[in-house]
Amino acid sequence: MAKGLLERAGFKVDMQTMDCQSMFDRLISKKSAPSEGGWNAFATSWVQADILDPLTTPFLTANCDKARAGWPRDESIETVRVAYARDQHRR
Repeated sequence: MAKGLLERAGFKVDMQTMDCQSMFDRLISKKSAPSEGGWNAFATSWVQADILDPLTTPFLTANCDKARAGWPRDESIETVRVAYARDQHRR
């Protein structure tokens, strides 16, 4: 479904199914061009336990190269995460 929607929006899609280790290997080459083994986008799924905790969910990290693929950088998010971690530690 995602492939079809992306193509309808005008994107060229090269759909590649792969095992988890292959995906991680490709993510490591994160900033390379797709022709050099890099990528532009990928789809995966998560179980709820992986994303419930704001300290461990990869979707709320914004510390650049240490963040999830896409490498967001947002100091305000990181400040809130650190404050939350300190508050949780004190409890």
